[in-house]
Amino acid sequence: IGIYLQFDIATALGGLDREMYFFISQCKWICLSVIVFFVFFKVSAVPDLLRRGIYIFTGLLIPFLILALIQRKGDEPGRIAYIGSFSFQPSELAHPILIIFFAKLIEAKEAILNDSKILPILKSFGLFLLIAVSIFVSIYIGMHLSTLIVLGTTLTIMAFLAGVKIRYLCLLALIGFCSVFFVIKTGHNYRSDRIKLFLKYNLVCKYFVKDTDNISVDSYQSKESLIAISQGGLIGTGSNKDRAKHKFLPDINTDFIYSMICEQRGFIGGFFILLLYFLFLFRFIKISFDTDRIYEKFLVLGFGLNIFLKAMVHIGVVISFLPNTGLPLPFVSYGGTALLVNTAMLAVILNISTKRKVLNEVS
Repeated sequence: IGIYLQFDIATALGGLDREMYFFISQCKWICLSVIVFFVFFKVSAVPDLLRRGIYIFTGLLIPFLILALIQRKGDEPGRIAYIGSFSFQPSELAHPILIIFFAKLIEAKEAILNDSKILPILKSFGLFLLIAVSIFVSIYIGMHLSTLIVLGTTLTIMAFLAGVKIRYLCLLALIGFCSVFFVIKTGHNYRSDRIKLFLKYNLVCKYFVKDTDNISVDSYQSKESLIAISQGGLIGTGSNKDRAKHKFLPDINTDFIYSMICEQRGFIGGFFILLLYFLFLFRFIKISFDTDRIYEKFLVLGFGLNIFLKAMVHIGVVISFLPNTGLPLPFVSYGGTALLVNTAMLAVILNISTKRKVLNEVS
């Protein structure tokens, strides 16, 4: 579905060099992702290799995040690191690395997580918290708040399922909420303007918040996204009559590709894509419950939740249910690093699932 949509976008304007470049680039990343998928899927020792090498991976990630910040130009987001002609987003690698790190600690310190006292937890997880905060700060400086929200939510749910007391999670959620509020109020104006834009176009909030006329950020993208969805109706316009891909909607191949799906295939097509992600949610939860080893159980939960939450945030933004955060749709949107990382996480989930089936057959 993803490669078909990327080809459709690339050829919509007569195959312009820039659009075809994106399509060809995505094809290259797909080929690399397929290779990575089969390696991570077929080699049964991959989950343990990731566990053992987590400190090395973390040690490599932080310099790459700093490199992306150093290489950014002016006020541009510091999300992309360049090594010669090769470029990638280090923030995407933060998702699996922190999830692996946390799953490893949960297995080793499960009894302490259930402790009613906060000091033993902080002592046991102090290094992880220090590393996580360092990575989060680097990603925030690089102006990729959506990554922080998805990754923070994933880790919080993992902590809840690991047995961390509700009061500690509520305190953590309060700190996170206050941090986001502080960032919006004191950071770049575009963040607070995006919240106002969200209040203006959200179906519920717009009836209660009236002071949304003076917004400096351009609302064109949000309006065109809703127009594209409404144009699709029940069965869609088809790929020959849709307008969003003809430059009516910027970032159509990344942050707003779900709008194009809804315009071309209507409510039925949009619902089908949504159903696929919920089917994925059901499957990874089942795999997790069927897995006995704690590390692998939380690795599946973390990877699966992360992919699912990315999809839900993307769809939520497109339909103005959430503020505009700029997050690609997993396996569908353009973006090589995201595709490679999501494919690797999916391969690990299937690796663990297959290993469990083999053990059951032997026993």
